[in-house]
Amino acid sequence: MFLLTPRSLASLISGLVVLCLNAGSASAQLRTGHSIPGFLGLELGSAPAPGLHLENMTLLYSADVQANRNGDDVGVNSLSALSNHSTLSWSTPWNILGARFVMRAGLPLATTEMNPHTTELGTGSLGLGDIYLQPLSLYWEGERHRVNFGYAYWMDTGSYSASADDNTGKGFDTHEFSLGMTYYPKRWSEWHMSAMTRFEFHGNVDGLDLDPGGDIVLDWSVGKRTSERWNVGLAGYGVWQTSRDSGLDANGNDGFYGTAGVGGEARYSMPQWNGDLVMRGFYEFNAFNRPEGLALFLGLSYGF
Repeated sequence: MFLLTPRSLASLISGLVVLCLNAGSASAQLRTGHSIPGFLGLELGSAPAPGLHLENMTLLYSADVQANRNGDDVGVNSLSALSNHSTLSWSTPWNILGARFVMRAGLPLATTEMNPHTTELGTGSLGLGDIYLQPLSLYWEGERHRVNFGYAYWMDTGSYSASADDNTGKGFDTHEFSLGMTYYPKRWSEWHMSAMTRFEFHGNVDGLDLDPGGDIVLDWSVGKRTSERWNVGLAGYGVWQTSRDSGLDANGNDGFYGTAGVGGEARYSMPQWNGDLVMRGFYEFNAFNRPEGLALFLGLSYGF
C-alpha cells in the first residue's frame, strides 16, 4: 500500500516542476487579464483556517486551437505554457464588519504568460511573472454558507516588451475585485456548491498607447467530501472581456475574447502538514479570439 508522506509528496511536486520547467514552450503577446480561470477549485468561497498557509500551484496549459472572433480555428501552431505560483496567506485573528480578515501575496514564475491572446508565438523563457497582492479578503460564515469579498492588485513586475516573443509578464497592472460564496445543503453537509466572480480593471500596456478592456472570470464547483481525507467534485469556469481595448494601438483589436472550461478536482487532506494535495484539470470549449485547450493544475499547501 502506497502511503502519502510529506517527503514523498515534496519529491513528486519538485520532480514535476523541474520536468515542466525544462520543457519547451511557446510564448505570446498577451491582452487578457491576470486572473487565471480554474485557479480556485472546490469550496472557493470558504476561509482558510486561522494562521499562515503556503500554497504552491503548478499550471500547465496546452492548446492546439486558436479561435477567431467567430470561434473558428485559424490554424496557427500549438501553444504550451507553464507557470508556478507560490502564495502565502495569513488568516488573521481580527474581524472586520463581522468577517474574518485574510491577506495574501503571490509570487509567480513562468515560461510564458498564461491566457495568451494573439497568434505571435515563439520560444519561452523562465522568469518572474506579475506579483499578486491581496491586502483585503473578508469571509462571513453562516451555518450553511460562506461569503467572501476581496480586493487584489497585480503588479507589473514580469518582463515585457511589445516586440518580444518570450514575455513572462503582461506589461500592465490590474485591480481585481472578487465576490464568492460556498453553500452546504442542510440535509447533506458533506456536499458543497460554490462560485466566485472576479472583476478586473487594467492599466496601460508598457510601451504602447493601449488600455486593455476589463474582464470577468467566473469559477464554480460542486463537490462532496467522500471521507475524512478526500474531497472530489466537478468544477468549471468562464472568462469574458466586458469592455473594448482603447488607445491608438487598439486599432487592430478584433473584438472581445472569451472561453469556458469544465473538468474536475480531487483534493487529498494531509493532517501531518495541515495542508492538502490538489489535482485539477479542465477542457476548454466555446473560445473566441483566444486559444482553446487543456489546463492542468497540481498544488500542495502547508499550514503553519
